[in-house]
Amino acid sequence: MFKQPEVVIGGYIEGVRKRYVNPISYFGLAITLTGLYLLILNKFFPESLDFSSFAVEGQEEFQQKNMSFIQEYMSILMMLYIPIYALIARISFIGLNKFNYTELIVVFLYWQSQISIFSSVTIIVAAMFGVTNGVISMIFLPLMILYAAYILKRLYQLSFAQMLLRTLIFCIVLGVVFAIIIVIVIIIMLITGDMQELIEAQRAAMEAAKQAKN
Repeated sequence: MFKQPEVVIGGYIEGVRKRYVNPISYFGLAITLTGLYLLILNKFFPESLDFSSFAVEGQEEFQQKNMSFIQEYMSILMMLYIPIYALIARISFIGLNKFNYTELIVVFLYWQSQISIFSSVTIIVAAMFGVTNGVISMIFLPLMILYAAYILKRLYQLSFAQMLLRTLIFCIVLGVVFAIIIVIVIIIMLITGDMQELIEAQRAAMEAAKQAKN
């Protein structure tokens, strides 16, 4: 998957079923390892799950709630990401009809599985050395995009310049999609009252900071 992803993914799409693990089984393994690494971190390295340093002052509790939600529904979120990424790739590679939407789902099943398995091991090792999950996540984010670009470059057999253009389009579409998701989340927070709670917490933090200065 790292050296010749087109052999594994392309082979499966073209009908090779016995040589490599199928994407569903591989994804199941990835979900299992993700649940296992979260269990290990919560039990032995809870400090590695502290994201307070990445939160805006006064929003630490809100950030902690978000992380608890993500951990609880990690497997579901992983499954939801795949059709979204496949759709973004379908839009980004418009004009290149080598793979349809269903086949791109297979591509991103393999991609998500490989990333999840590799990151699970890396995060546990990093936690042993006192490196937090937040730091590792910040490092992995650009690497995930680059790895996806590498896989798609090999599958579509594109030149570096062609792939660079498609990657830029992919990032733009990804940004638009996440902007839409953020708007939806804000609307939900307004309906549930979480937004008001967040605003009040921010005001309290600002007042506390002013009093400390005085």
